Amino acid sequence: MRRNDPAKTRGVPCSLRLREVPMSIRPLFPAALCVSALLGLSALDRSAVSQDGAAPEGSFEPTTAGAREGIDVYPRRLPPGLGVLRLSSEQKERIYAVQAKYHVQIEKLRAEIAALEAKQEAEVTAALTPAQKDFLKAYEAMKQAEQAAAEKDAAETPADAAE
Repeated sequence: MRRNDPAKTRGVPCSLRLREVPMSIRPLFPAALCVSALLGLSALDRSAVSQDGAAPEGSFEPTTAGAREGIDVYPRRLPPGLGVLRLSSEQKERIYAVQAKYHVQIEKLRAEIAALEAKQEAEVTAALTPAQKDFLKAYEAMKQAEQAAAEKDAAETPADAAE
């Protein structure tokens, strides 16, 4: 029998005939399947955009509702993964209320963590000898220069590819 014998593949959709796919691209199939599934799920969520292309009222817009009472203003966004659930506007508002309830506490804790990390870094630096501190400064400067050079190269690469 031939490799692509029609008798073997009769009734099998063309997209499922794996033997006809070169071995070099077979490992890409799982990734392609995930991408197509995500695209399918995003196509199901038609409530995210109205027909005129504008976002529905209240979605992904920063709120200033609590600004007058001294509450920190933050963007109203659904947590990752919840956007595909087709939540009702009532459910979204409940989620936003929960986020607002904990937002101030979370921001205070983030500030406290930043202060603790700065204190920790100061104590670690205090444990070093002057020679080690000088070496560390030089090392950090070298790393910053390498990073700047890499960013410069990355910025120039697309321009070179376009020519």
